[in-house]
Amino acid sequence: MEKAKKTPKNKIAKDSDLTNIRARVSFKESINSEVSKLNKRKKGSKKIIPADILEILLPLLTDEHREQLLSKTVTGSDRRKRARQGYIKKHGSISEIAFLDLIQDREVELDDYLPEELKLQNLKGKKSLTKVNKNVNLEEKSA
Repeated sequence: MEKAKKTPKNKIAKDSDLTNIRARVSFKESINSEVSKLNKRKKGSKKIIPADILEILLPLLTDEHREQLLSKTVTGSDRRKRARQGYIKKHGSISEIAFLDLIQDREVELDDYLPEELKLQNLKGKKSLTKVNKNVNLEEKSA
């Protein structure tokens, strides 16, 4: 006879429940630095945690920010696969190796067979927001 498995009672998530989020070491250090600064200036007895900062910043995420994040996920391999698909639609079937040979011999440019959002000049042309903000600050100072 099989024993019935015990199911845990439904637990309702509380604001105080915490979990881990993967982050780069440099980001962790900078957010912890900001938390330390804020906790030195705190007004009440409760300590500020990194989640408090992220909860305020997340709603400020714009569609432009989302596109910037998504463009970071595109690899050269992704671009080659999509370009090959575009080439096949236009010229017919070709093996991956033969397509790579065409690229290597410079008979084919990847950008000619990619959708606009994946073209290399579009990826290079997109400045990060920090670079744009620095340029604005430099222009304002020189004016």
